[in-house]
Amino acid sequence: MELTDDIDTLGVAFHEVGHGLAASKASLAVKRLRIERSWWTGKVSCGYTLLNPPTPDAPATVWQAYSVMLFAGQTAQLRFYDQAGVLTPTVQANVERGSASDFQFWLDDRARTGGMTETNARRSAQAFCDQHWPRMTQLAERLAARMQLAGSAL
Repeated sequence: MELTDDIDTLGVAFHEVGHGLAASKASLAVKRLRIERSWWTGKVSCGYTLLNPPTPDAPATVWQAYSVMLFAGQTAQLRFYDQAGVLTPTVQANVERGSASDFQFWLDDRARTGGMTETNARRSAQAFCDQHWPRMTQLAERLAARMQLAGSAL
C-alpha cells in the first residue's frame, strides 16, 4: 500500500491523539490537538498537542506519566502505519525524526521520573496504546477530519 496524503494525515492524527489521550488519562490539562498543513504544498507538515506539563515539584509518578505521554505519540503513529500496511524503513525513520523533540523533552526531564528508563517508558506507552486503541482510533479519525480537537474531547 502507498503512503497517501490521507493516510499520512491520519498517522499524524494518531500521533497527536497518543499524546493527548495519555496526557488526559494522567490528569495533565490538554488544551487542544492540531494538525497543520504546509501553506506551500498543502500537505500535512506537522501536528501538536498543547498541554500544561507537570510542575518541577510534581511527584515522580506524574513525571513518569508525562514520560509515557511523550512516547505514546510515536508509538500510536507507528502502530497505525503498520496496520495500514505502509510502515517501511523510510516511513519509520521519518516518524522517528518527527518525534525528535518528544525524545528531547524526555531527555531534559528524565531526572524527575524517579529512575524510569527509556525502555520502561516505551513499554508503558505501548501498553497504553494497546489498552486504549479503540478510543484512539475514534479520536484520530475525528482529528484527521477536523484538523483540530479541543482537549475536552478526549
